[in-house]
Amino acid sequence: MLHLLIWVHVISACLWIGGSLFLVVVLLPVLRSEQWAPHYRQLLRDIVVRFRSVAWITLGVLVLTGTLLVGERIGGSWATLLDSGWGRTVAIKVSVVGTILALAGYHDWRTGPAAMQALRDNPGGPEAAKLRKVAMLIGRLNLLLGLVVIWLAVGLPRGM
Repeated sequence: MLHLLIWVHVISACLWIGGSLFLVVVLLPVLRSEQWAPHYRQLLRDIVVRFRSVAWITLGVLVLTGTLLVGERIGGSWATLLDSGWGRTVAIKVSVVGTILALAGYHDWRTGPAAMQALRDNPGGPEAAKLRKVAMLIGRLNLLLGLVVIWLAVGLPRGM
C-alpha cells in the first residue's frame, strides 16, 4: 500500500509540474504567435479552464497522499514531527505547498478570470495588459515554488 501511495504522489506531482512547465515553456509562447492571434483568447480560455480542473485535482491528491505519507513515516505521532531534520524539511515543504494553494486560488478565481474578462472587453487596453502580467507572474511564481517543493521532496529520503 505504501508503494502505491508514493507512486500516486509522484505521478500527481509529475502531472502538475509537467503541465505547468508545458503551459509556460511550450503552449503560451506558441499561442502568442501571429498565426494563433485570431484564436488566442478562446484557445487560452479553453486550455486554462481544462488545466485548472486537472491542476486542482492533482493538488488535492498531493495534499492527501502527502499527509498520509508523513503520517506513515512518523507513525501518527505528529507532536514529534519537528524533532528531526526530516520533519523540519517536511514542515518547510508544507509551508511552500500552502503558499502554492493560496496563490493558485487567487490566480484561478481572481486575477485569471479578471484578465480574461479584460481581454474580452478591451484586448489592447492597459487593464488587460496589467492583469495578464499579474496572472502570468503568479502562475510563474507558483511554478517556481512547485520546483522548490520537488527539490525538497528529492532531499527527504536523503535525510535533508
